[in-house]
Amino acid sequence: AFLPPRRRDMLPLEEFTGIVMKLKPVLRVSASGNDKFPKEDQQKLGSDLVVQAYHLSFLDFLRKREYTSQNSATPRLNDYWSNPVSLARNMTRACFETMEKGTRGGDSSTSGGLRFNICSLQSSHVSNEDIEDFADRVARCIPPELSYAILYWKTHLVKASLESGARSDDASYDVDVESILSMIRNFLQSTRSLYWMESASLMKKMDAARDILLDFLRLNPGTVRCS
Repeated sequence: AFLPPRRRDMLPLEEFTGIVMKLKPVLRVSASGNDKFPKEDQQKLGSDLVVQAYHLSFLDFLRKREYTSQNSATPRLNDYWSNPVSLARNMTRACFETMEKGTRGGDSSTSGGLRFNICSLQSSHVSNEDIEDFADRVARCIPPELSYAILYWKTHLVKASLESGARSDDASYDVDVESILSMIRNFLQSTRSLYWMESASLMKKMDAARDILLDFLRLNPGTVRCS
């Protein structure tokens, strides 16, 4: 399952609100997963708003390059088609960029992506359970966008069809495959991979990190060469 994208990670508030209001028949915007759309003015719309589709059929429609209408059996090009391979490549690249550089708008403790002792713990000899503000530190230093990148980079990578320089259906939407492969190599060959495991441990997601690594090793060995 994917974490729904949050409003603060996308568009400026005014533009976001205008688009969402037009798409209310098919999209649900809620605070922390609740079904009710907040009634506050735009300045008070929380940063934790979650955008979700009411029904999977809308997402299926976005994935179809052609469709037939009720009035005609002749296939028509879908102006709203989203190339799934290109989206996966963009998401893969975005995950690695977030883990490397962080995201815009973060404070000084989160803007740099993964790093050693990301939560600035005073001692490694103290159990996490014994740190009074441990949960708050993790939430502050590993924001949702970084947490998402840590947990889901492999999911997007699998769907990105990077092997043998495969291209998506529309070359004009393609992300440079070699740039993604370079990011993966740099990630695996640097200390950032160790910081990734450290962050997963702080998030209590080491089981997920283990599964990510095992699944990654099952990929075509020719996909990423770290020699």
